[in-house]
Amino acid sequence: MKQSGRTGWGLRALPFFAALIAAIMCWGCNYGHMYDGDAIKAFKKKMPDMDKRSIPLDDGYETLVKSDPIKLKNPLSYSKQSAEQGRVAYGYFCVQCHGVKLDGRGTVGQSFAPLPADLISDHVLSQPDGLIYSRMRLGFKRHPALFPTASAGDSWAIIVYMRSVKRQP
Repeated sequence: MKQSGRTGWGLRALPFFAALIAAIMCWGCNYGHMYDGDAIKAFKKKMPDMDKRSIPLDDGYETLVKSDPIKLKNPLSYSKQSAEQGRVAYGYFCVQCHGVKLDGRGTVGQSFAPLPADLISDHVLSQPDGLIYSRMRLGFKRHPALFPTASAGDSWAIIVYMRSVKRQP
């Protein structure tokens, strides 16, 4: 009597199929050609020396890190124009967490515990502009560093805007 059983490849064929799939996937790859492309050849040239004038002297990251935040002075005058620039920049970079009223109750900020800082509180506004600027640009506690995102001019303008907003009763 013939024993009934499964006929077919079973697990014995698994290495064969794995090798077949790998061969099909590599068929179109030509790794040697990747190094012949124009984009790669361009980088084989020696890069020119960096122009010494391209290193920031007054607003670079290293300059800010090494400076005393208390001694930093806001280069913007407290005018309607700089406050308006700050309002626009605040809408780009800050409103999501600190809210429309600058009270720390932004849409994203509601998920934080504790809530983001109330930017028009006496505690915040009693700090010097340079300290607020440094904390804004370099980050402070849970506040992200805005150095790579917001420009120095926008950061100073946001401080002008913060100081120009009066708390509504």
